[in-house]
Amino acid sequence: MIPISLAHSAEMQVYASTGMHSFSHEMVPSYEAKSGNQLIASDDTSNSVLNRVKSSESSDLIILMGAAMDDLIQQGNISHIGRTNIAQSGISVAIKTGLVVPNISQEFLQLMTDDRLKDRYENIGLEMVNK
Repeated sequence: MIPISLAHSAEMQVYASTGMHSFSHEMVPSYEAKSGNQLIASDDTSNSVLNRVKSSESSDLIILMGAAMDDLIQQGNISHIGRTNIAQSGISVAIKTGLVVPNISQEFLQLMTDDRLKDRYENIGLEMVNK
């Protein structure tokens, strides 16, 4: 988490992916009240945040998926110091009540275990399903 310092007030630029919109905006008032610092939160797609960081736009805090963060660290765009996982997310599939439920399990499992798509999964923070 962000170190809190009551001695100095500062303006801090935060880049966050849209998936973290609620979290970043719920934490802003609490953090500002406790620290005296002002957070300027900017929500955008993960790719837009990645591009902003890669183009050296200035920010104090970045909130992204772990895989994207690791990519930025490997490329030398950000430091590994302070990298912390703050949330986990699951993805679900559902069928509307009353509709015929298609058997997608085999097709989905085949897609999720296709080695040709491994790089795509890793780029968006997904892990391959074990065969």
